[in-house]
Amino acid sequence: MNVPAAKVILHNSGSRPALVRSLRLHVSKVWTPAACQGPGARGNTVLYDFTVPGNIDKSRLPLDLSQDIDFEVDPQSNDHLSITIGENHLGEAGWPMIVAASAELVLEDGSTLPTGDFVLMNGNQGDRVANLVKADNKTPCVQDNIGLLQEAMRTPGKHTPAIERLLSRLQGKETGGTSGASGTWVAQLASYPESTMSSTELKTVVSGMEKRLGVQLQTARSSAYGSLNKGYWVTYYQGSFANGHEALTFCAEHGITDENACMGRYFSPAEADRSLLCRFSDPPDAISCKRP
Repeated sequence: MNVPAAKVILHNSGSRPALVRSLRLHVSKVWTPAACQGPGARGNTVLYDFTVPGNIDKSRLPLDLSQDIDFEVDPQSNDHLSITIGENHLGEAGWPMIVAASAELVLEDGSTLPTGDFVLMNGNQGDRVANLVKADNKTPCVQDNIGLLQEAMRTPGKHTPAIERLLSRLQGKETGGTSGASGTWVAQLASYPESTMSSTELKTVVSGMEKRLGVQLQTARSSAYGSLNKGYWVTYYQGSFANGHEALTFCAEHGITDENACMGRYFSPAEADRSLLCRFSDPPDAISCKRP
């Protein structure tokens, strides 16, 4: 199941192994959309690192949770720690919970490493809900839930792409065959011909880029988007960018200023959007960097 997870990239620059002894989770907000079609006849149980009650009283927020772990990072290396959060009982037709939180990693010597804020939602459940309500997305219940999704998207922090994907599908902004980045600006970091690079080779290349940049990247086939040229693997970072210049700012903040190494691209089903390609040399008012 595509469960919501915050992916933390840790770098140990020392000469000895570093050990994370415990995780502290600070839950600031929880959204629990109504089950507009009922919970469904069947249910699923999911085991998360941290479980938040599905009917949590908002007066209990913020909610602090913790657990002991043994997570070791080798000297002079990077490692990835994933933190999963959610409700452990999911009705087959119930809407997924959305959780806004941050975490703190406690090291062996008692020092702490705070993460940034993140907002998580179960993507598998979100896709199931979108398929169920496609025909009745104008009902008051669904519209109320759309409002919750929009509020979650406005909350500061890194968002799981599933939130925007569900919102776009319910608002009719996404067509079949495209992925969760459809209708958004991204920082495109590389493209490789599918004819010369296998998926295994691509994973190796992307893993190296993630280690250098310290962020989680995504890949897609360009054929999934009308706004891209066909036949390529595309590697990109999906932030909450309002335009192409914001995508380029992300690259500059991570030491990338070469026009050939980063560009702002608009991912959409429409071939008419192929002109939306933003480069470092483009002026602030460039029409290729903003979608009307």
